[in-house]
Amino acid sequence: MRESTSPTPRRLHPLLGVLASLPAWAGLAYVVTNSDPRQVSSRFLFLVVLFLAQALTFTPLFNYLERRAARAPHFMRAARRGGLASLFLVLCAWLRMNQALTEVNALLLLAALVLTEAFLWARST
Repeated sequence: MRESTSPTPRRLHPLLGVLASLPAWAGLAYVVTNSDPRQVSSRFLFLVVLFLAQALTFTPLFNYLERRAARAPHFMRAARRGGLASLFLVLCAWLRMNQALTEVNALLLLAALVLTEAFLWARST
């Protein structure tokens, strides 16, 4: 019998996730190069596009880790973790824009998001 050389869906899935994040990163590059950072709307757009780019980048990573470590991997759990990681970085960027980011603020924010994930994980099992 001939073996197929085409990629399996399991191996193709992370590649599709990374390809989905490329337009978001291109949009972020467009916002950074073509907008005035002094305008509030430009800052808001930057944070939204940054969230999308990071969430679409982190989700395949967490999906891979989920498939490697969990007994019953679930894509929505990986997407939630990617979104929370992205939310942490975007909120840190927002605090930095307002010159309010300190180590204590970052640790408290991280603790809140970790507790949120622990609560949601405990409810789902």
